[in-house]
Amino acid sequence: MVRAAADHHGLSMDALADLVIAVDEAATTLVSHARRSSTLVCTFDAVTSPSRLRVILAATTSSPVDASTSSFGWLVLRTLVDDVMLEQTPAAAPTGDRSVTITLEKALPASS
Repeated sequence: MVRAAADHHGLSMDALADLVIAVDEAATTLVSHARRSSTLVCTFDAVTSPSRLRVILAATTSSPVDASTSSFGWLVLRTLVDDVMLEQTPAAAPTGDRSVTITLEKALPASS
């Protein structure tokens, strides 16, 4: 899915492979925290200024996602893409559910 969505944005093979791995890592992070009934949503968006491909992954989780700079998964994400953002809503009573979004951005070549 990532390759198909990103393929027409002119990324090199290496940059595309990095993005695929980063999206997989972000999805794995969300799935490992997700409620059993949660749906993982993945959205792709081309940003024009600066020229970037933005991938937004979101799910409802039962526990917070740790974005510690020392975690291996977060280190992988920061290495493979140009920007990583984590947004979490406070736990909702009485379920403790929270909405978690991981946004990845990868710079596009100047000709895109």
